[in-house]
Amino acid sequence: MRAIIFIILALVHQVSAQTSGLVAWSPATTISESGLSVPTDSPHISMSADGTKAIAVWSIQLDSHFIIQSAVATISGGSANWGDVTNLTASGANADLPKVAISSDGSAAVAIWRRGHIQTRTATIFGDEATWGSVTDLTSGALTVLKRL
Repeated sequence: MRAIIFIILALVHQVSAQTSGLVAWSPATTISESGLSVPTDSPHISMSADGTKAIAVWSIQLDSHFIIQSAVATISGGSANWGDVTNLTASGANADLPKVAISSDGSAAVAIWRRGHIQTRTATIFGDEATWGSVTDLTSGALTVLKRL
């Protein structure tokens, strides 16, 4: 199976893909609302070992606070079909440092971020959509781990 490489452009959350061995990149695809304020170190992406799923998380300014958003892609034939964007946090307090991991078969994911303290959510993935569980608060000691990811 050929590997697929993704690049996320932080300012407008566009994704471009390249199948290894090819020279050309696919056109960039916008997966979140453009024109909103986005920290340049925000986007994080993870891809399943079987190469069929990818998941991205990022922080974006909505109203006066930064929230965490996510989208899932189904990958086939060297192109990614991105599902709808999901807000993982609500507005009302800033959230940053999002990270995400996906299972080897692309059927589950976990996202983690900082929102005053460390929070996480797990998801079950079907197609290009994720069903996210409730937010779990972790201890403040997890911040050191999050900054290293």
